[in-house]
Amino acid sequence: MCKENGGKSSFGANEVKDEYKASFKKAIKDQVKLDDTSIDLSTMRFVQSSLSLDDHITHLKGKLCDFLSKKFGDSSNLSINVLVSLLEQECRHKSKVKSADIIDFSDLISRKGLSSQGFNSVLDSLNASNSMRPNWGMAEKVFSTAGKTPFQLIPLNATFSQVCIDLNQNKKNPSTVYLEYAVSLYDEAKTHSSLKLYLTEIMQKIDVLCPDYALALTAGKKECIVVYLIIKKLLEADKI
Repeated sequence: MCKENGGKSSFGANEVKDEYKASFKKAIKDQVKLDDTSIDLSTMRFVQSSLSLDDHITHLKGKLCDFLSKKFGDSSNLSINVLVSLLEQECRHKSKVKSADIIDFSDLISRKGLSSQGFNSVLDSLNASNSMRPNWGMAEKVFSTAGKTPFQLIPLNATFSQVCIDLNQNKKNPSTVYLEYAVSLYDEAKTHSSLKLYLTEIMQKIDVLCPDYALALTAGKKECIVVYLIIKKLLEADKI
C-alpha cells in the first residue's frame, strides 16, 4: 500500500484509492453500526514499520529501547521486558472487545486502538514511579562516599542491579531476608558519622544474627543490599 501511495511511509486512510476507502469503511461498519457519513477516514493513519513479522518481539524490544533512549535519555531504568509484556497484554485485551458493545466510531478507536498520548502517559507515570526506587546512579554516589574506587565500582554495578531484581520480586529470597535484618538494625546517625565503618559493622551483625545467609550471599551482594536500604531511607526522607 505504501508503494501505491507514492512510496510514502505515512499517509491517511482518506488518501488511498477509492476501492480501499470502501473496504476500510465496510470493515468499520462490520464493527460498528454506522453510515458512511459518520466515518471520518482522516482520523486513521498508516505508518510503515521495519518491525519484522518473523521475530517481532526481539525487534519490538529494540524499537522500545531506542524510543526510551530518545524520550528519557539516561534518566530511565524502565524494564523493556515488562513494557513489551504490558503492550502484548493490552493488545490481546483490546482484540477481545465485542463489536456489539461499541457505540460509535470514536468509541471504536478508543476501545480497539492504542494512542500515542495514552502510551506516553503510561511511560511518564512508570518512569516517575521508578525514579523513587534505588538505582545504580544513586548507589554509585553512596559507594563513592564510602571510599570505593572506580575499579571497585565496576563489579558493584552489576551486583547492585541483581540485588534490585531480587528485592523487587515480591517473594522471599536470601536478599529480601537480609534486607529485613538490615532494616531492623538501621542507624541513620552512624551512616553520617562513618559510612564505610557502618557498612562493615552492620554486615558483621547480620552475619551473626542469620548465619544461614552468611554464606548464601557474597560480600558484595550484602554490601549492595545495605546500600539499597540507605538509598531507600534517603528517598523516603526526600534527601536524594
